[in-house]
Amino acid sequence: MKTLLIIACCFFFLTVNAQADKEIVGKWKLVKFTKPSGKEKAIKKEFGSGEVYQIFEANHDFKSTIGNKEYSGTWKIVKNGQELQIDTGSGPLKFKLVYMDAEKRTISNGMLGTLDYVKVE
Repeated sequence: MKTLLIIACCFFFLTVNAQADKEIVGKWKLVKFTKPSGKEKAIKKEFGSGEVYQIFEANHDFKSTIGNKEYSGTWKIVKNGQELQIDTGSGPLKFKLVYMDAEKRTISNGMLGTLDYVKVE
């Protein structure tokens, strides 16, 4: 009985991560940026461009574009779908997945703040 419960829990956690992986694939535009203090900041002022995107590929490749600058790396969702890790070569940057569905995503990081995205592709 105990083995069956462990198998069921493992299946549930794999399903949660698989669903999150499927929903995050695509191109996302940053639409709101809030500092840890709770103060909303102008995206263009903070990033030097109002065009800030994150692109997640199904093979876990990642691209971030800020205006005409592009950064690449990898991504993964861990901790039972609760954390997004993005690695662009200097170690993983960890974000709490506050909310995500097929069209909206909110992530937060204690140092950066909260970032709200909408899916555009």
